Amino acid sequence: MTKRVLAIAALSAPLVLLAAGCGGDQFPQSTTSPTSAPYHVPRDPHAVVLASVQRTSALKSARLALSMQLVGGGAGSMTVTGTGVFDFVDKAASLSLHGEGNGQPVSAEMRLIGGTVYERTGTAWQSLPVSDTDVGSPDPEAYLTYLKGVSSAVRVEGHDTVRGVATTRYGARIDLESALSRAMSPAERSAFERGSKLTGDVSIPVTVWIDGDGHLRKMQLSLSLALTPPASASPRIVVVLELYDFGIPVHVTAPVSAGDLRTAAANEATQSDLRDALTAEKTYYTDQEQYSADPALMRSIESSLDWGGKLTAVVGHAGSTAGQVVCLSEATSRGAVFSIADIAMGPSAGTYYGHAPCPPVVDDAAVAALGRHW
Repeated sequence: MTKRVLAIAALSAPLVLLAAGCGGDQFPQSTTSPTSAPYHVPRDPHAVVLASVQRTSALKSARLALSMQLVGGGAGSMTVTGTGVFDFVDKAASLSLHGEGNGQPVSAEMRLIGGTVYERTGTAWQSLPVSDTDVGSPDPEAYLTYLKGVSSAVRVEGHDTVRGVATTRYGARIDLESALSRAMSPAERSAFERGSKLTGDVSIPVTVWIDGDGHLRKMQLSLSLALTPPASASPRIVVVLELYDFGIPVHVTAPVSAGDLRTAAANEATQSDLRDALTAEKTYYTDQEQYSADPALMRSIESSLDWGGKLTAVVGHAGSTAGQVVCLSEATSRGAVFSIADIAMGPSAGTYYGHAPCPPVVDDAAVAALGRHW
């Protein structure tokens, strides 16, 4: 489970879905409905679910309440709740989220504008394309799209009141493989392909609550965190989404000077590799009282790192004593290079950090010129 998923829910999927319906005199025409066209009541629950996508989208916007909980698989703990707004027409959303991940409080803000997601878990905003988000990043537009893939086996499960509105509760499954074969547009096809790739699921259980006008009021779904089958045995995120106050004005703007979250994630991954590599070097130093640049030797201590490949190690002198300085460097997947170095003895002893490859000559003087943090 990544720190980002726990922190956003990273509090933060494309999550997914909705399914819906009403029993008895379903979806009578309403003088209070924000839509102008008369609504002819579908009697088939499957048709009700499909109709709810268009019916809800026609309301143009809504407030939303969201909760996410990580369950099963020993992947840690996460419980997140939040509120926000969503514009169905302009594909814009804003969410404020808070909760806990592995016992630690977490909070985040998210904005969706067109094809870009903006996230803030501290003081700085980061951005990335929607296509690069993970299963922990809420995406209301994806939920509605996935609903178009609901299987024909939709069942009425009961009747409930959601935020003071009478609804019928339906249970169903989203069949991503079947939906992909029936996709009507490149955008739908892309959404179904991405949903299957992100979760490892081909069939997603979903419960949906629909009001008397055919509008989606609430949905619950369970999303796998597995990247490969069998998804059924993996940790899952249980998502509950509620929509209300339809037709409200929505104004979402892009944060100024938002960084690229893909770059930040790549930097973090590389820095983590370098810290692990230095830990391995210090393990070797404890036994041998000197550092090593031998990839095979270091691989025997920490096999998860690409010693001698993207990760390079250079050993140098501290004063006149050999083997007392080590510098490690690695390039990120986005092309930046970071380094970490350690001086084991002398007045400059300590760990140093760089935003470039190791210096041409690795000794205590050159390493001490690096920064004390990245």
